[in-house]
Amino acid sequence: MNEAPYFQNTSNGILIKIKASPGASSLRLGDWIKDPDGWQRLKIYVTAPPEKGKANQQIIKLLAGTLRIPSSRLEIINGTSGSRKTLLIKRPTENDLQALLKILKGD
Repeated sequence: MNEAPYFQNTSNGILIKIKASPGASSLRLGDWIKDPDGWQRLKIYVTAPPEKGKANQQIIKLLAGTLRIPSSRLEIINGTSGSRKTLLIKRPTENDLQALLKILKGD
C-alpha cells in the first residue's frame, strides 16, 4: 500500500492540502490527517471566523511565517469557501522544501 502524499510538486509550484478549523482558541498548525481523497491534509487552526476570507487570510499569514516566505507566493487555489483547501506555493525553492520537510517531521 502506498503512503498518502503530503504535498505534490507541479509545474506551477508545490501543492499542499489543508483542513481548516476556523474559530479556534489559538492560531496554530495541527497534525497531518489522512483524508478520504487519499491525501494527507495539514490541519490548521485559525481564530478568525469562516467569513469574507478572514480564515483564509490567517492561513496564508501563518504558513508564510512558518515557511519564511512572502505571503504573495502562497495562494489558496481550491476550497476558498470550504474547510478542505488546496494551497499553492509559487516558485518554490530548496529552502521551501526544507521548511516543508520540517513541518512533516513536526519540528
